[in-house]
Amino acid sequence: MSASRFWKLTKALNWLLRRRKVSGKQLEIIIGHATYAAMVFRPLLSVFHSVYKFIRSSYDHFSVLWKSAAKELEVFRDLMVLGDYLV
Repeated sequence: MSASRFWKLTKALNWLLRRRKVSGKQLEIIIGHATYAAMVFRPLLSVFHSVYKFIRSSYDHFSVLWKSAAKELEVFRDLMVLGDYLV
């Protein structure tokens, strides 16, 4: 993953975590980019559980991001750097 893509994804995750309400569709788009980034270090894909449930439950409307989903996004963001060092 290029440095530019890494920082864009990090900024997108930070933006998402600062928002009061998000839609499942918005989250799905960012998770798609996160999935691409995690292909370098596949164990990162196991972080998401509540995120997928949130996407399904709030796909077409805005809802407050669940604490469990926000925590998973924070963990992914913080561990993303491992993919670059372990490959």
